[in-house]
Amino acid sequence: MLRRSTATVLAFAWGALSSVAGTAMAQDRPTSRPASRPSREEPVDETETAAELLKKLLGLKPVESRPTDTQRSVDVRPHPQDPHPTTKPEPGTTPEPEPGARPQEPQPQQPQQPTEPRVEDDTERAARLLRELLGADRAPRVPGVTEPDRPAVDEIPGGLAPDPRVFPVHGSVAWRFRSRRTARGDESDRDFVAFVSLDLGDEDRNSWTAHFAGRGYLDTDRNEASDTLNGIDETFGSKANARVYDAWIGLHEVPGFEVVRLGRQTMWETPEIVYLDGVRLETERFGRAKWWGGVHAGVPTHLYETTADGDFLVGTAIGCEPWRGGRLRFDSLHVSDQRGSIDQHDDLFGLAWWQRLGRFGTLQARHTWLDGEARDLELRTHLAPIDDGPDFDVTYRELLTTQRVNTTELDPFSASAFDERPYRQLGVRVGQPIGEDYYASGGVDVRRLRDSSDEGAFNREFERVFLTASAEDLLDESVTLSVTGELWNSDGEDTESVSGDVRWAFSPRWTARAGSSYYLYRYDSFTNRERDHVRVYEFRLDHRPTESLRFDARYEYERADFDEFHTLKVGMTWTF
Repeated sequence: MLRRSTATVLAFAWGALSSVAGTAMAQDRPTSRPASRPSREEPVDETETAAELLKKLLGLKPVESRPTDTQRSVDVRPHPQDPHPTTKPEPGTTPEPEPGARPQEPQPQQPQQPTEPRVEDDTERAARLLRELLGADRAPRVPGVTEPDRPAVDEIPGGLAPDPRVFPVHGSVAWRFRSRRTARGDESDRDFVAFVSLDLGDEDRNSWTAHFAGRGYLDTDRNEASDTLNGIDETFGSKANARVYDAWIGLHEVPGFEVVRLGRQTMWETPEIVYLDGVRLETERFGRAKWWGGVHAGVPTHLYETTADGDFLVGTAIGCEPWRGGRLRFDSLHVSDQRGSIDQHDDLFGLAWWQRLGRFGTLQARHTWLDGEARDLELRTHLAPIDDGPDFDVTYRELLTTQRVNTTELDPFSASAFDERPYRQLGVRVGQPIGEDYYASGGVDVRRLRDSSDEGAFNREFERVFLTASAEDLLDESVTLSVTGELWNSDGEDTESVSGDVRWAFSPRWTARAGSSYYLYRYDSFTNRERDHVRVYEFRLDHRPTESLRFDARYEYERADFDEFHTLKVGMTWTF
Protein backbone atom coordinates (compact mmCIF):
# COMPACT_ATOMS: atom_id res chain seq x y z
CA MET A 1 0.00 0.00 0.00
CA LEU A 2 2.85 2.35 0.88
CA ARG A 3 4.58 1.61 -2.45
CA ARG A 4 1.44 2.54 -4.34
CA SER A 5 0.99 5.70 -2.24
CA THR A 6 4.64 6.70 -2.77
CA ALA A 7 4.36 6.14 -6.51
CA THR A 8 1.26 8.32 -6.60
CA VAL A 9 2.95 11.09 -4.65
CA LEU A 10 6.06 10.93 -6.87
CA ALA A 11 3.92 11.13 -9.99
CA PHE A 12 2.04 14.10 -8.57
CA ALA A 13 5.31 15.79 -7.56
CA TRP A 14 6.72 15.19 -11.06
CA GLY A 15 3.99 17.40 -12.47
CA ALA A 16 4.56 20.01 -9.77
CA LEU A 17 8.23 20.17 -10.74
CA SER A 18 7.68 20.31 -14.50
CA SER A 19 7.93 24.10 -14.70
CA VAL A 20 11.26 24.11 -12.87
CA ALA A 21 12.52 21.08 -14.82
CA GLY A 22 11.78 22.69 -18.15
CA THR A 23 13.85 25.73 -17.27
CA ALA A 24 16.72 23.87 -15.60
CA MET A 25 17.13 21.23 -18.33
CA ALA A 26 17.41 23.94 -20.97
CA GLN A 27 20.60 25.16 -19.29
CA ASP A 28 24.03 23.55 -19.64
CA ARG A 29 24.68 21.07 -16.89
CA PRO A 30 27.69 22.09 -14.75
CA THR A 31 30.47 19.54 -14.35
CA SER A 32 31.13 20.31 -10.70
CA ARG A 33 29.32 18.35 -7.99
CA PRO A 34 27.16 20.22 -5.49
CA ALA A 35 28.42 20.73 -1.98
CA SER A 36 27.97 17.61 0.14
CA ARG A 37 25.88 17.47 3.30
CA PRO A 38 27.56 17.49 6.71
CA SER A 39 29.06 14.12 7.55
CA ARG A 40 27.36 13.87 10.96
CA GLU A 41 24.76 11.08 11.24
CA GLU A 42 21.13 12.18 11.22
CA PRO A 43 17.79 10.52 10.50
CA VAL A 44 16.69 9.93 6.95
CA ASP A 45 13.91 12.23 5.77
CA GLU A 46 11.65 10.38 3.34
CA THR A 47 10.60 13.57 1.54
CA GLU A 48 14.23 14.69 1.11
CA THR A 49 15.11 11.27 -0.31
CA ALA A 50 12.18 11.36 -2.73
CA ALA A 51 13.15 14.87 -3.77
CA GLU A 52 16.74 13.80 -4.41
CA LEU A 53 15.53 10.92 -6.58
CA LEU A 54 13.33 13.27 -8.58
CA LYS A 55 16.22 15.67 -9.02
CA LYS A 56 18.47 12.90 -10.34
CA LEU A 57 15.80 11.64 -12.71
CA LEU A 58 15.30 15.16 -14.07
CA GLY A 59 19.01 15.95 -14.12
CA LEU A 60 18.53 19.02 -11.90
CA LYS A 61 21.29 20.75 -9.95
CA PRO A 62 21.08 23.35 -7.17
CA VAL A 63 20.53 26.82 -8.54
CA GLU A 64 23.37 29.19 -7.72
CA SER A 65 22.54 32.33 -5.81
CA ARG A 66 22.39 35.11 -8.37
CA PRO A 67 20.58 38.37 -7.73
CA THR A 68 19.40 38.48 -11.34
CA ASP A 69 17.58 35.18 -10.90
CA THR A 70 15.69 36.20 -7.78
CA GLN A 71 12.35 36.67 -9.50
CA ARG A 72 12.66 33.24 -11.15
CA SER A 73 14.14 31.26 -8.28
CA VAL A 74 12.37 32.56 -5.19
CA ASP A 75 8.93 31.01 -4.69
CA VAL A 76 6.68 33.90 -3.67
CA ARG A 77 3.36 32.12 -4.15
CA PRO A 78 1.33 31.81 -0.92
CA HIS A 79 1.26 28.33 0.63
CA PRO A 80 -1.48 26.90 2.82
CA GLN A 81 0.36 27.80 6.04
CA ASP A 82 1.93 31.09 4.85
CA PRO A 83 0.60 34.54 5.78
CA HIS A 84 -1.24 36.62 3.23
CA PRO A 85 1.07 37.74 0.38
CA THR A 86 0.81 41.32 1.56
CA THR A 87 2.34 40.33 4.92
CA LYS A 88 5.11 38.02 3.66
CA PRO A 89 8.43 38.40 5.50
CA GLU A 90 11.08 40.72 4.26
CA PRO A 91 13.92 39.19 2.18
CA GLY A 92 16.52 37.52 4.32
CA THR A 93 14.13 36.60 7.17
CA THR A 94 12.25 33.39 7.94
CA PRO A 95 8.65 33.42 9.25
CA GLU A 96 7.91 31.70 12.57
CA PRO A 97 6.61 28.14 11.99
CA GLU A 98 3.03 27.23 12.78
CA PRO A 99 2.56 25.29 16.04
CA GLY A 100 3.18 21.61 15.33
CA ALA A 101 4.69 22.31 11.89
CA ARG A 102 7.69 20.27 10.81
CA PRO A 103 11.04 22.15 11.06
CA GLN A 104 12.93 22.72 7.85
CA GLU A 105 15.72 20.22 7.14
CA PRO A 106 19.36 21.43 6.96
CA GLN A 107 20.16 22.33 3.36
CA PRO A 108 23.50 21.91 1.49
CA GLN A 109 25.93 24.57 2.54
CA GLN A 110 26.36 27.02 -0.30
CA PRO A 111 28.07 30.39 -0.26
CA GLN A 112 25.45 33.12 -0.03
CA GLN A 113 25.52 36.80 0.58
CA PRO A 114 23.91 37.57 3.95
CA THR A 115 21.78 40.34 2.50
CA GLU A 116 20.53 38.42 -0.53
CA PRO A 117 17.14 36.70 -0.61
CA ARG A 118 17.21 33.03 0.25
CA VAL A 119 17.27 31.05 -3.00
CA GLU A 120 15.26 27.81 -3.02
CA ASP A 121 16.97 25.13 -5.12
CA ASP A 122 15.12 22.32 -6.87
CA THR A 123 15.72 19.76 -4.12
CA GLU A 124 14.31 22.07 -1.47
CA ARG A 125 11.33 22.93 -3.58
CA ALA A 126 10.63 19.25 -4.32
CA ALA A 127 10.89 18.44 -0.60
CA ARG A 128 8.52 21.28 0.31
CA LEU A 129 5.97 20.28 -2.31
CA LEU A 130 6.11 16.67 -1.15
CA ARG A 131 5.62 17.75 2.47
CA GLU A 132 2.54 19.73 1.47
CA LEU A 133 1.16 16.69 -0.34
CA LEU A 134 1.98 14.20 2.43
CA GLY A 135 0.85 16.44 5.29
CA ALA A 136 2.56 17.11 8.59
CA ASP A 137 1.23 14.05 10.42
CA ARG A 138 4.63 13.08 11.81
CA ALA A 139 6.22 14.51 14.91
CA PRO A 140 8.78 17.31 14.33
CA ARG A 141 12.40 16.08 14.14
CA VAL A 142 15.18 17.95 15.86
CA PRO A 143 18.33 18.04 13.69
CA GLY A 144 21.14 16.06 15.25
CA VAL A 145 18.85 13.92 17.44
CA THR A 146 18.46 10.38 16.16
CA GLU A 147 14.89 9.07 16.12
CA PRO A 148 14.15 5.73 17.81
CA ASP A 149 13.58 2.68 15.65
CA ARG A 150 10.04 2.52 14.29
CA PRO A 151 8.09 -0.28 12.62
CA ALA A 152 8.23 -0.48 8.86
CA VAL A 153 6.03 2.17 7.30
CA ASP A 154 4.06 -0.34 5.25
CA GLU A 155 2.99 -1.98 8.52
CA ILE A 156 1.49 1.22 9.88
CA PRO A 157 -2.14 1.88 8.81
CA GLY A 158 -2.55 5.53 7.92
CA GLY A 159 1.04 6.25 8.95
CA LEU A 160 0.35 5.71 12.65
CA ALA A 161 1.30 2.46 14.38
CA PRO A 162 -1.03 1.25 17.15
CA ASP A 163 0.88 0.52 20.31
CA PRO A 164 0.16 -3.10 21.34
CA ARG A 165 1.16 -2.25 24.90
CA VAL A 166 -1.95 -0.07 25.23
CA PHE A 167 -4.90 -2.20 26.36
CA PRO A 168 -8.05 -0.06 26.53
CA VAL A 169 -10.90 -0.88 28.88
CA HIS A 170 -14.37 0.53 28.18
CA GLY A 171 -17.83 -0.20 29.46
CA SER A 172 -20.85 1.01 31.37
CA VAL A 173 -22.65 0.41 34.63
CA ALA A 174 -26.36 1.18 34.94
CA TRP A 175 -29.03 0.64 37.54
CA ARG A 176 -32.79 1.07 37.37
CA PHE A 177 -35.45 1.17 40.06
CA ARG A 178 -38.93 0.38 38.76
CA SER A 179 -42.17 0.75 40.66
CA ARG A 180 -45.52 -0.21 39.17
CA ARG A 181 -48.97 -0.21 40.69
CA THR A 182 -52.56 -0.35 39.58
CA ALA A 183 -54.68 2.80 39.58
CA ARG A 184 -56.76 1.35 42.43
CA GLY A 185 -53.59 0.87 44.47
CA ASP A 186 -54.45 -2.70 45.43
CA GLU A 187 -51.49 -4.27 43.59
CA SER A 188 -47.90 -3.11 43.22
CA ASP A 189 -44.45 -4.32 42.27
CA ARG A 190 -41.03 -2.78 42.94
CA ASP A 191 -37.80 -4.05 41.42
CA PHE A 192 -34.15 -3.04 41.30
CA VAL A 193 -32.13 -3.99 38.20
CA ALA A 194 -28.42 -3.43 37.48
CA PHE A 195 -26.62 -3.83 34.15
CA VAL A 196 -22.88 -4.15 33.54
CA SER A 197 -21.11 -4.05 30.18
CA LEU A 198 -17.34 -4.35 29.81
CA ASP A 199 -15.09 -4.33 26.73
CA LEU A 200 -11.40 -5.20 27.01
CA GLY A 201 -8.89 -4.42 24.28
CA ASP A 202 -9.04 -3.09 20.72
CA GLU A 203 -9.17 -5.56 17.83
CA ASP A 204 -7.08 -3.19 15.66
CA ARG A 205 -4.39 -2.92 18.32
CA ASN A 206 -4.35 -6.01 20.52
CA SER A 207 -4.02 -9.71 19.80
CA TRP A 208 -7.11 -10.53 21.89
CA THR A 209 -10.23 -8.77 23.13
CA ALA A 210 -13.03 -9.70 25.50
CA HIS A 211 -16.61 -8.65 26.19
CA PHE A 212 -18.91 -9.14 29.17
CA ALA A 213 -22.55 -8.17 29.68
CA GLY A 214 -24.66 -9.11 32.67
CA ARG A 215 -27.72 -8.24 34.68
CA GLY A 216 -28.60 -8.41 38.35
CA TYR A 217 -32.14 -8.36 39.77
CA LEU A 218 -33.58 -7.73 43.22
CA ASP A 219 -37.25 -7.85 44.17
CA THR A 220 -37.70 -5.17 46.84
CA ASP A 221 -41.33 -5.95 47.68
CA ARG A 222 -42.10 -6.72 51.31
CA ASN A 223 -44.87 -9.08 50.32
CA GLU A 224 -45.68 -11.41 47.45
CA ALA A 225 -49.41 -10.85 47.34
CA SER A 226 -49.39 -9.39 43.85
CA ASP A 227 -49.63 -11.91 41.06
CA THR A 228 -50.80 -9.62 38.26
CA LEU A 229 -47.66 -7.49 38.13
CA ASN A 230 -45.09 -10.19 38.81
CA GLY A 231 -42.65 -10.71 35.96
CA ILE A 232 -40.60 -13.73 34.99
CA ASP A 233 -37.93 -12.90 37.59
CA GLU A 234 -40.45 -13.56 40.36
CA THR A 235 -41.05 -17.13 39.21
CA PHE A 236 -37.76 -18.51 40.60
CA GLY A 237 -38.67 -18.48 44.28
CA SER A 238 -35.85 -16.05 45.12
CA LYS A 239 -35.85 -12.30 45.54
CA ALA A 240 -32.46 -11.96 43.84
CA ASN A 241 -30.92 -13.46 40.73
CA ALA A 242 -28.25 -12.70 38.15
CA ARG A 243 -27.90 -13.40 34.45
CA VAL A 244 -24.82 -13.43 32.22
CA TYR A 245 -25.76 -12.28 28.72
CA ASP A 246 -22.31 -12.28 27.08
CA ALA A 247 -18.88 -13.47 28.20
CA TRP A 248 -16.49 -14.13 25.33
CA ILE A 249 -12.89 -13.70 24.25
CA GLY A 250 -11.84 -12.91 20.67
CA LEU A 251 -8.50 -13.82 19.11
CA HIS A 252 -7.23 -11.58 16.29
CA GLU A 253 -3.93 -13.08 15.20
CA VAL A 254 -5.05 -16.55 14.10
CA PRO A 255 -3.78 -17.07 10.52
CA GLY A 256 -6.54 -17.36 7.95
CA PHE A 257 -9.36 -16.30 10.26
CA GLU A 258 -11.03 -12.93 10.62
CA VAL A 259 -13.23 -13.94 13.57
CA VAL A 260 -12.29 -16.38 16.34
CA ARG A 261 -14.57 -16.04 19.35
CA LEU A 262 -14.96 -18.34 22.35
CA GLY A 263 -17.57 -18.20 25.10
CA ARG A 264 -21.13 -16.99 25.58
CA GLN A 265 -22.06 -14.82 22.63
CA THR A 266 -24.94 -13.48 20.56
CA MET A 267 -25.00 -13.66 16.76
CA TRP A 268 -27.29 -11.08 15.18
CA GLU A 269 -26.44 -11.74 11.52
CA THR A 270 -28.05 -15.19 11.36
CA PRO A 271 -31.66 -15.62 10.11
CA GLU A 272 -32.77 -16.03 13.73
CA ILE A 273 -30.76 -14.61 16.61
CA VAL A 274 -28.35 -17.29 17.84
CA TYR A 275 -27.43 -17.22 21.51
CA LEU A 276 -24.92 -19.88 22.55
CA ASP A 277 -22.06 -20.99 24.76
CA GLY A 278 -19.50 -22.15 22.26
CA VAL A 279 -17.20 -21.13 19.43
CA ARG A 280 -17.57 -18.95 16.35
CA LEU A 281 -15.11 -18.98 13.44
CA GLU A 282 -15.08 -16.91 10.24
CA THR A 283 -12.37 -17.04 7.59
CA GLU A 284 -10.68 -14.07 6.03
CA ARG A 285 -12.12 -12.74 2.77
CA PHE A 286 -10.46 -14.10 -0.36
CA GLY A 287 -10.81 -13.83 -4.13
CA ARG A 288 -12.31 -11.07 -6.23
CA ALA A 289 -15.77 -11.83 -4.82
CA LYS A 290 -14.49 -11.69 -1.22
CA TRP A 291 -15.69 -15.16 -0.34
CA TRP A 292 -15.72 -16.25 3.29
CA GLY A 293 -16.99 -19.14 5.37
CA GLY A 294 -17.96 -19.58 8.98
CA VAL A 295 -19.07 -22.09 11.56
CA HIS A 296 -20.55 -21.74 15.05
CA ALA A 297 -21.34 -24.52 17.51
CA GLY A 298 -22.11 -25.02 21.16
CA VAL A 299 -24.88 -25.24 23.72
CA PRO A 300 -27.88 -22.92 23.19
CA THR A 301 -28.20 -20.38 25.99
CA HIS A 302 -31.65 -20.53 27.60
CA LEU A 303 -31.46 -18.08 30.48
CA TYR A 304 -34.62 -19.27 32.21
CA GLU A 305 -34.14 -23.03 31.99
CA THR A 306 -32.71 -25.01 34.89
CA THR A 307 -30.76 -27.49 32.76
CA ALA A 308 -29.17 -27.64 29.30
CA ASP A 309 -29.14 -31.44 29.05
CA GLY A 310 -29.78 -32.56 25.48
CA ASP A 311 -29.41 -29.05 24.01
CA PHE A 312 -27.02 -28.55 21.09
CA LEU A 313 -26.62 -26.10 18.22
CA VAL A 314 -24.40 -26.04 15.13
CA GLY A 315 -24.52 -23.68 12.18
CA THR A 316 -22.58 -22.73 9.07
CA ALA A 317 -22.47 -19.61 6.93
CA ILE A 318 -21.07 -18.72 3.50
CA GLY A 319 -20.93 -15.20 2.12
CA CYS A 320 -19.53 -13.17 -0.75
CA GLU A 321 -19.70 -9.84 -2.56
CA PRO A 322 -20.20 -10.99 -6.16
CA TRP A 323 -20.77 -7.55 -7.67
CA ARG A 324 -20.37 -3.93 -6.76
CA GLY A 325 -22.50 -2.96 -3.79
CA GLY A 326 -23.99 -6.45 -3.49
CA ARG A 327 -23.64 -8.95 -0.67
CA LEU A 328 -24.99 -12.51 -0.31
CA ARG A 329 -25.15 -14.81 2.71
CA PHE A 330 -26.36 -18.40 3.10
CA ASP A 331 -26.93 -19.92 6.55
CA SER A 332 -27.75 -23.36 7.85
CA LEU A 333 -28.66 -24.07 11.47
CA HIS A 334 -29.42 -27.30 13.34
CA VAL A 335 -30.89 -27.04 16.85
CA SER A 336 -31.62 -29.79 19.37
CA ASP A 337 -33.74 -28.67 22.33
CA GLN A 338 -34.94 -30.99 25.08
CA ARG A 339 -37.95 -29.71 27.04
CA GLY A 340 -38.78 -32.15 29.75
CA SER A 341 -39.64 -35.41 28.03
CA ILE A 342 -39.93 -33.77 24.58
CA ASP A 343 -36.82 -33.83 22.39
CA GLN A 344 -37.24 -31.23 19.63
CA HIS A 345 -35.02 -30.96 16.52
CA ASP A 346 -35.18 -28.25 13.86
CA ASP A 347 -33.18 -27.44 10.72
CA LEU A 348 -33.28 -23.88 9.41
CA PHE A 349 -31.84 -22.58 6.14
CA GLY A 350 -31.64 -18.92 5.23
CA LEU A 351 -30.66 -16.85 2.20
CA ALA A 352 -30.08 -13.10 2.52
CA TRP A 353 -29.20 -10.40 -0.02
CA TRP A 354 -28.15 -6.80 0.49
CA GLN A 355 -27.65 -4.27 -2.30
CA ARG A 356 -26.43 -0.68 -2.11
CA LEU A 357 -27.79 1.61 -4.80
CA GLY A 358 -24.92 4.06 -4.69
CA ARG A 359 -25.87 6.96 -2.50
CA PHE A 360 -29.53 6.63 -3.43
CA GLY A 361 -30.59 3.78 -1.14
CA THR A 362 -30.49 0.10 -0.26
CA LEU A 363 -32.37 -3.12 -1.02
CA GLN A 364 -32.65 -6.16 1.27
CA ALA A 365 -34.23 -9.58 0.94
CA ARG A 366 -34.39 -12.58 3.28
CA HIS A 367 -35.99 -16.01 2.86
CA THR A 368 -35.90 -18.97 5.25
CA TRP A 369 -36.88 -22.64 5.12
CA LEU A 370 -37.71 -24.68 8.23
CA ASP A 371 -37.49 -28.48 8.13
CA GLY A 372 -37.74 -28.49 4.33
CA GLU A 373 -40.72 -26.08 4.06
CA ALA A 374 -40.68 -22.41 3.13
CA ARG A 375 -41.05 -20.46 6.37
CA ASP A 376 -41.06 -16.70 5.75
CA LEU A 377 -40.06 -13.95 3.34
CA GLU A 378 -39.03 -10.35 3.99
CA LEU A 379 -38.27 -7.54 1.50
CA ARG A 380 -37.06 -4.05 2.39
CA THR A 381 -35.98 -0.96 0.52
CA HIS A 382 -34.92 2.53 1.46
CA LEU A 383 -34.58 5.18 -1.25
CA ALA A 384 -33.42 8.78 -1.05
CA PRO A 385 -32.71 9.67 -4.69
CA ILE A 386 -32.43 13.46 -4.31
CA ASP A 387 -30.52 15.49 -1.76
CA ASP A 388 -33.01 17.31 0.46
CA GLY A 389 -35.74 15.52 -1.46
CA PRO A 390 -38.25 12.82 -0.50
CA ASP A 391 -37.17 9.50 1.00
CA PHE A 392 -39.07 6.23 0.78
CA ASP A 393 -39.29 3.08 2.92
CA VAL A 394 -41.12 -0.06 1.78
CA THR A 395 -41.31 -3.26 3.85
CA TYR A 396 -43.05 -6.51 2.95
CA ARG A 397 -43.28 -9.53 5.27
CA GLU A 398 -45.01 -12.85 4.71
CA LEU A 399 -45.33 -15.89 6.94
CA LEU A 400 -45.68 -18.79 4.52
CA THR A 401 -46.53 -21.71 6.83
CA THR A 402 -48.17 -22.08 10.23
CA GLN A 403 -45.63 -21.93 13.05
CA ARG A 404 -46.26 -24.34 15.88
CA VAL A 405 -44.12 -25.55 18.77
CA ASN A 406 -40.47 -25.61 17.70
CA THR A 407 -37.12 -25.24 19.41
CA THR A 408 -36.72 -22.20 21.65
CA GLU A 409 -34.40 -20.42 19.18
CA LEU A 410 -37.04 -20.56 16.45
CA ASP A 411 -40.22 -20.29 18.51
CA PRO A 412 -39.97 -18.63 21.92
CA PHE A 413 -43.66 -17.61 22.13
CA SER A 414 -45.80 -20.54 21.05
CA ALA A 415 -46.27 -21.73 24.64
CA SER A 416 -48.12 -18.49 25.44
CA ALA A 417 -49.22 -17.15 22.04
CA PHE A 418 -50.15 -20.54 20.50
CA ASP A 419 -49.91 -21.19 16.75
CA GLU A 420 -49.05 -18.34 14.41
CA ARG A 421 -51.05 -18.46 11.19
CA PRO A 422 -49.78 -17.30 7.75
CA TYR A 423 -50.15 -13.59 7.02
CA ARG A 424 -48.95 -10.81 4.71
CA GLN A 425 -47.98 -7.34 5.88
CA LEU A 426 -47.01 -4.31 3.78
CA GLY A 427 -45.70 -0.99 5.06
CA VAL A 428 -45.03 2.12 2.97
CA ARG A 429 -43.63 5.42 4.26
CA VAL A 430 -42.74 8.64 2.44
CA GLY A 431 -40.88 11.52 4.06
CA GLN A 432 -39.98 15.03 2.93
CA PRO A 433 -37.63 17.55 4.58
CA ILE A 434 -39.02 21.08 4.66
CA GLY A 435 -36.13 23.45 5.05
CA GLU A 436 -33.50 22.63 7.64
CA ASP A 437 -35.71 22.29 10.72
CA TYR A 438 -38.95 20.67 9.56
CA TYR A 439 -39.86 17.20 8.35
CA ALA A 440 -43.12 15.57 7.28
CA SER A 441 -43.84 11.90 6.64
CA GLY A 442 -46.82 9.68 6.07
CA GLY A 443 -47.61 6.12 5.21
CA VAL A 444 -49.81 3.05 5.26
CA ASP A 445 -49.54 -0.32 7.06
CA VAL A 446 -51.76 -3.22 5.97
CA ARG A 447 -51.84 -6.72 7.48
CA ARG A 448 -53.89 -9.57 6.06
CA LEU A 449 -54.23 -13.20 7.15
CA ARG A 450 -54.28 -15.88 4.51
CA ASP A 451 -57.46 -17.17 6.15
CA SER A 452 -59.39 -14.45 7.96
CA SER A 453 -60.99 -17.04 10.22
CA ASP A 454 -57.57 -17.60 11.85
CA GLU A 455 -57.61 -14.16 13.47
CA GLY A 456 -56.96 -14.14 17.20
CA ALA A 457 -54.80 -12.65 19.93
CA PHE A 458 -51.29 -11.68 18.73
CA ASN A 459 -52.25 -12.24 15.09
CA ARG A 460 -54.79 -9.79 13.69
CA GLU A 461 -55.80 -8.04 10.50
CA PHE A 462 -55.65 -4.25 10.42
CA GLU A 463 -55.08 -1.14 8.31
CA ARG A 464 -53.25 1.91 9.59
CA VAL A 465 -52.79 5.30 7.94
CA PHE A 466 -50.54 7.85 9.62
CA LEU A 467 -49.10 11.33 9.13
CA THR A 468 -46.23 12.77 11.18
CA ALA A 469 -44.87 16.31 11.34
CA SER A 470 -41.74 17.23 13.29
CA ALA A 471 -39.79 20.40 13.96
CA GLU A 472 -36.32 20.88 15.40
CA ASP A 473 -34.38 23.78 16.91
CA LEU A 474 -37.43 25.74 18.01
CA LEU A 475 -37.17 28.49 20.64
CA ASP A 476 -33.45 29.19 20.43
CA GLU A 477 -32.68 25.66 19.21
CA SER A 478 -33.75 24.06 22.49
CA VAL A 479 -37.12 22.50 21.60
CA THR A 480 -37.99 19.57 19.34
CA LEU A 481 -41.64 18.77 18.57
CA SER A 482 -43.30 15.80 16.86
CA VAL A 483 -47.01 15.08 16.25
CA THR A 484 -48.54 11.97 14.65
CA GLY A 485 -52.12 11.43 13.55
CA GLU A 486 -53.37 7.87 12.94
CA LEU A 487 -56.43 6.17 11.54
CA TRP A 488 -56.86 2.47 12.43
CA ASN A 489 -59.31 -0.06 11.08
CA SER A 490 -59.57 -3.52 12.65
CA ASP A 491 -62.43 -5.92 13.25
CA GLY A 492 -64.71 -3.51 11.39
CA GLU A 493 -63.98 -0.74 13.90
CA ASP A 494 -62.46 2.64 12.96
CA THR A 495 -60.24 4.34 15.52
CA GLU A 496 -58.64 7.77 15.29
CA SER A 497 -55.74 8.82 17.48
CA VAL A 498 -53.19 11.58 17.96
CA SER A 499 -49.77 11.06 19.52
CA GLY A 500 -47.14 13.66 20.25
CA ASP A 501 -43.78 14.27 21.82
CA VAL A 502 -41.95 17.44 22.89
CA ARG A 503 -38.32 17.60 24.00
CA TRP A 504 -36.87 20.66 25.75
CA ALA A 505 -33.14 21.04 26.41
CA PHE A 506 -33.52 23.88 28.90
CA SER A 507 -29.81 23.81 29.83
CA PRO A 508 -26.66 22.14 28.53
CA ARG A 509 -27.01 19.45 31.23
CA TRP A 510 -30.79 19.07 31.59
CA THR A 511 -33.40 17.76 29.18
CA ALA A 512 -37.12 17.30 29.74
CA ARG A 513 -39.43 15.25 27.56
CA ALA A 514 -43.19 14.75 27.58
CA GLY A 515 -45.48 12.88 25.25
CA SER A 516 -48.42 10.62 24.64
CA SER A 517 -48.82 7.59 22.39
CA TYR A 518 -51.63 5.25 21.34
CA TYR A 519 -51.55 1.49 20.64
CA LEU A 520 -54.44 -0.38 19.11
CA TYR A 521 -52.90 -3.60 20.47
CA ARG A 522 -50.10 -3.81 23.02
CA TYR A 523 -48.43 -6.85 24.56
CA ASP A 524 -48.13 -6.66 28.35
CA SER A 525 -45.01 -8.54 29.49
CA PHE A 526 -46.19 -8.47 33.13
CA THR A 527 -49.53 -10.15 32.54
CA ASN A 528 -48.49 -12.07 29.38
CA ARG A 529 -51.55 -10.95 27.47
CA GLU A 530 -52.61 -8.57 24.77
CA ARG A 531 -54.43 -5.38 25.74
CA ASP A 532 -56.55 -3.25 23.42
CA HIS A 533 -56.81 0.52 22.92
CA VAL A 534 -53.87 1.47 25.11
CA ARG A 535 -53.07 5.14 25.75
CA VAL A 536 -49.74 5.97 27.41
CA TYR A 537 -48.71 9.35 28.86
CA GLU A 538 -45.04 9.80 29.63
CA PHE A 539 -42.79 12.38 31.26
CA ARG A 540 -39.01 12.02 31.36
CA LEU A 541 -36.18 14.07 32.86
CA ASP A 542 -32.49 13.54 32.02
CA HIS A 543 -29.47 15.11 33.69
CA ARG A 544 -25.84 14.82 32.53
CA PRO A 545 -23.51 16.32 35.14
CA THR A 546 -20.56 15.00 33.11
CA GLU A 547 -20.08 13.43 29.70
CA SER A 548 -19.79 9.98 31.27
CA LEU A 549 -22.57 10.18 33.87
CA ARG A 550 -26.32 10.35 33.25
CA PHE A 551 -29.32 10.33 35.58
CA ASP A 552 -32.86 9.81 34.31
CA ALA A 553 -36.35 9.60 35.75
CA ARG A 554 -39.49 8.52 33.90
CA TYR A 555 -43.14 8.41 34.85
CA GLU A 556 -45.77 6.59 32.77
CA TYR A 557 -49.51 6.49 33.09
CA GLU A 558 -51.00 3.67 31.04
CA ARG A 559 -54.73 3.34 30.41
CA ALA A 560 -56.46 0.52 28.56
CA ASP A 561 -60.08 -0.61 28.21
CA PHE A 562 -60.20 -2.28 31.62
CA ASP A 563 -56.89 -1.50 33.35
CA GLU A 564 -54.87 1.50 34.49
CA PHE A 565 -51.26 1.48 35.69
CA HIS A 566 -48.73 3.93 37.10
CA THR A 567 -45.03 3.22 36.47
CA LEU A 568 -42.03 5.09 37.86
CA LYS A 569 -38.48 4.38 36.66
CA VAL A 570 -35.36 6.03 38.10
CA GLY A 571 -31.88 5.21 36.91
CA MET A 572 -28.24 6.10 36.54
CA THR A 573 -25.73 5.21 33.82
CA TRP A 574 -21.96 5.59 34.01
CA THR A 575 -19.83 5.01 30.93
CA PHE A 576 -16.07 4.71 30.95
